[in-house]
Amino acid sequence: MSVVFGLLLGASGTPCVAPMHALAIGDAIHADDLHAAACEARRPPALRYDRRSGLVHAAEPIAAGTSLGTLWIDPRPAVAPGDALFLRSHIGPAVIERRVTVLQGGRSGRPLFVRDGDGRVFVATLALTQDLFRDGNWSALAADRRASARGDVLTIVVHQVAESSNVTQRARRRATDTGGGIRVGGVDEDARISFGGGFSGRGEVRRSERLLTQLSVTIDDILPNGDLLVLGRQQVRVNGERTDIAVRGRVRPADISSDNSVLSSRIAGAEIDYDGKGFVTRGSGPGLIDRLFGLLGLG
Repeated sequence: MSVVFGLLLGASGTPCVAPMHALAIGDAIHADDLHAAACEARRPPALRYDRRSGLVHAAEPIAAGTSLGTLWIDPRPAVAPGDALFLRSHIGPAVIERRVTVLQGGRSGRPLFVRDGDGRVFVATLALTQDLFRDGNWSALAADRRASARGDVLTIVVHQVAESSNVTQRARRRATDTGGGIRVGGVDEDARISFGGGFSGRGEVRRSERLLTQLSVTIDDILPNGDLLVLGRQQVRVNGERTDIAVRGRVRPADISSDNSVLSSRIAGAEIDYDGKGFVTRGSGPGLIDRLFGLLGLG
């Protein structure tokens, strides 16, 4: 038995809703047809709830934009009595489809009564097209699914090659020659003074780096413009030697290739840390005495 009511109370703080289109008496109200609206002090329009189908119907004409109060509608797709559907039956490998009319409204995933053209009544579970498709569940024919949501994993190919050279050379030479003589009576003296100096300096800086590896990272956040903030760390232990590599940065979805990987050169604000600890690392560094002499400027 249907019940006529004016307001279906929702949770505390739930905003009021209003239909986007005008509704006639008996029209079913769907979640997709509602939008948030300001609550009004006057009585909301009368609505009728069908317990059997779980649908809410208009019990009086309702103009578009009229506040319905804090009404909660099941967001699952629904059908109303009189709608036309196809009933699919499986008999072994054969599939039979027939056109039927809905006798009882209902929502996706629930059984309902339908009638075919010969007047026979069946009970079937409603499955609409939008229930059969889930974005991301279907693989592309020629490529894997690309990472696009928080928690998705993509591969970063770290390929960093840097080489620079800076040479500075300065030279300076200077010579000064001063001479004079004194002759007084029988005294005849000559004097000559020469000054000379030179400077030559050379400085050279060379830098060469090469890092090639790859690791998997996860999407930590999605920016308003769609760019992805990625974060990942990889740790490898071999014979007591530990190697750590961490990558953090911002990736454009357009830079993700078909194999779900992206080059490190395509990461904006990239932070790449490569560090190692162990016997090999300690053996390649200066000892305690050498470091002490270096601090004193003696080494």
